[in-house]
Amino acid sequence: MNIYTTMGPTPSRVLGLFRLLLVRGGEVPESELADLFHPVPLRGKDTKYPEEVLAAASELGLTERAPGSEPPSVRVTEGIMPDERDLQRLDETFPRTVARLALRSETGGEPNRFARLCAWFLAQPVGGIPVGHGALKTEILKAKSRPGWNLSIDNDNRLDMVVYWAKYLGLVAQLRDVKCEGLVGDPTDFLRRHLSDLLPDTVVVPIRAFRERLGLLCPVLDGGSVREETLAAFDLGWSDDRLSDAIAFALRRLVGEGLIRLEYFNDARGGSFLRLGPEQKVTGLARLAAKGAS
Repeated sequence: MNIYTTMGPTPSRVLGLFRLLLVRGGEVPESELADLFHPVPLRGKDTKYPEEVLAAASELGLTERAPGSEPPSVRVTEGIMPDERDLQRLDETFPRTVARLALRSETGGEPNRFARLCAWFLAQPVGGIPVGHGALKTEILKAKSRPGWNLSIDNDNRLDMVVYWAKYLGLVAQLRDVKCEGLVGDPTDFLRRHLSDLLPDTVVVPIRAFRERLGLLCPVLDGGSVREETLAAFDLGWSDDRLSDAIAFALRRLVGEGLIRLEYFNDARGGSFLRLGPEQKVTGLARLAAKGAS
């Protein structure tokens, strides 16, 4: 996934392109799309970002060439078109759609470099992400010599793009208004957006089943294949009976917001619990009914 290797496809621009296609009925002639998206009189002489945004939307799987169209057209990918209800809430639903596409373990038959970068951020201790472009690149480049782990991040602008996207997808928070400073691996927003997928009702879900669901939904998080690959590539040992710091932090926040509850049993036997930090043992969790719901 190369959405971070050029500066054009920021989240807001990709959303803008998607919205433009929807307004035009889901399909636009290819020759017109770049000009509609960014009219020529408004472009600088060397502006390339309309083409970069179009390429990113295609790589993500948001758009595709319309088969048999003459002249050639670009359309919203079949199966991606939102229904009327989601269309009215596009700012809310689009991050969910993009997360599913951008965080796949592979893209085009190759490991998804963007997903691996997100997994690295989420594997750091909460509050322990290195500060500044230089320190971040030093740590990320440690795995560069391993096959498949040249993440093409030896450029400050690319690192900024990774952070933009990770924040948009709800995986990383930023506590300072300075690029690549104050970063926290905090997937609270991601979990909140996908809570109905992970906990479809108010019945208690065993914690290990929850982790399995989470890994299938988002491979960069606990239980996911990309997280496991990242831990191995960077020699980040982690006990299998312990939730990541990032997920533990997010679950505590959701408890504080009154969205979920956790079940703790300090005498729980091995295999039935996961540790939420060094001491607490969590055996299950459940989504709480919305206030006022019958």
